[in-house]
Amino acid sequence: MDAPGQRATAGAPFSDAFVGMCGAYCGACAWRERSGCPGCETAASAVFWGECGIAACALSRSVAHCGLCPDVPCAMLREAFADPEHGDRGERLLNLRAWAHGERTWLELTRPEGLQARGTIRT
Repeated sequence: MDAPGQRATAGAPFSDAFVGMCGAYCGACAWRERSGCPGCETAASAVFWGECGIAACALSRSVAHCGLCPDVPCAMLREAFADPEHGDRGERLLNLRAWAHGERTWLELTRPEGLQARGTIRT
């Protein structure tokens, strides 16, 4: 069972190693498990899908995640949050704010209404 104040998916406990610099919690990511991705900090921003500009920026600023950056939410994060295929409904920003305050919880990402997996808008 998880410690008080932690939320987990499929029984996975919270791990600081999988705090995504962008606000995604990678400990619950099926792609991470399939690809063996060690997380963006350990991978030095070269994650399983390629180079992550957000992680590279966080590493260059010596912050563990973007919630600790004085510029949050910057233009790069806002663009990522609004991405038609990988955007969310604000969960990543809420995660970043919670992590910046020492909380060890996460919200799962949900796709904004009207978006489909291919990034097209439903009419």
